[in-house]
Amino acid sequence: MTSLPSQRRALMASNGSGAVSASTLEVATDVLFVSLLGAAAYQMGIINALGSAAFLLLAVPIGVLVDRTHPLRILRLSQAALILLISILLALQITGVLTIWLGMVVVTLTGVCTTAIEASRQALAPRLVEYGEARAAGISGYVSRIASVDETVRIIVPAAAGLVITAMGVPVLIGLSIALLGIALIALSPVEHRGSMAPNTEAAENDAGTSPAQKGGFWGTLTSGFRELVALPQLLAVTLLVAGTNAALGFGAAVEVIFLLEVLNLSPALFGAAVSAGAVGGLLGALWGPWLMRRWEAPQLMVAGTCGQILAASFYVLAAFSPYPAAVGLVFAHSVLWGFAVVAASVATMGWAASIMPESHFARISTARRTLTMGMVPIAGLLGGLSGSTLGIVTTLMIWPGITVSALLVYLALRR
Repeated sequence: MTSLPSQRRALMASNGSGAVSASTLEVATDVLFVSLLGAAAYQMGIINALGSAAFLLLAVPIGVLVDRTHPLRILRLSQAALILLISILLALQITGVLTIWLGMVVVTLTGVCTTAIEASRQALAPRLVEYGEARAAGISGYVSRIASVDETVRIIVPAAAGLVITAMGVPVLIGLSIALLGIALIALSPVEHRGSMAPNTEAAENDAGTSPAQKGGFWGTLTSGFRELVALPQLLAVTLLVAGTNAALGFGAAVEVIFLLEVLNLSPALFGAAVSAGAVGGLLGALWGPWLMRRWEAPQLMVAGTCGQILAASFYVLAAFSPYPAAVGLVFAHSVLWGFAVVAASVATMGWAASIMPESHFARISTARRTLTMGMVPIAGLLGGLSGSTLGIVTTLMIWPGITVSALLVYLALRR
């Protein structure tokens, strides 16, 4: 039997390779749709909405499936399916038959796999921590380290991705994403299905997993995660705040790539470097998140992080009216501040949430939270795309921080 520390390292390695794959694929698809296929603002809004639609429509059923089977099994199957989908995208691009609408189909299916991967990975992590008096702290620390690994491996990748696109083209970068995802799948080999189990935990998990279905039927099972989330008022309030800030991001992201590549005329290499700057800020946030968590409560960190997001989003507005060198500097300042603010708060919140949620229903509570936090993103993405096409790119960027301010005010009112 492989030791739990070895299994934790294997999951971290798999997660790191998967993060590199996701980062390269994100850069590749952004350039593919905007620069090669000529996607308009409303089409980028649709693409962003479809990519996150699975969080709204399928996150809760996927969470129930993960709880009722095993997160490791779902994680492996989802990674294998994602490899197949990216391979199809690559084949369509190489043969020259890829269109924006075919790409939308692939993006939608990719979002389903990504949803399953995230839900199963989050549910698997606590199972690899030994039971004992320090288990809650162990889970919080392990989840924080996973987030740190994510941001560490993403520092160099986006900038390198821009260089790869410039030198060898988008298909090569997509091929690298496939290879890295394959490595992530192989890295899971030492992880075992049993994981860490407390006395009588397996039986308790089976009882917990079947009880909602017996008491409330299928609908009761699907809503159990939401009901348990409501029973944790602090977690619910923070969840609603994240939902609002994510809606703001979805609204702005619909025009962000167009703004950077076409309005500011950033080169692919400089675009990738700007994304890497965000990863640097994210790394700092991941490293400082646990330290900040020991001094601040998670809701306080979320407020501070939200204020940082408001300031970072405002940098884009300033960049639109600044000379090119100053605009580039503001873009990089946005990336660093945004990465730090979002990740520092997220690392603290994820670790804190993971330590208080019951393990038997971990996936369904997590996916209930994801449904709320990501559910507004598709709608906001569509509205952002329409705003970009009708009101203009810069006007849409002005609305972005306004939505974030509204989310913060709602949170403060609810907390009071």
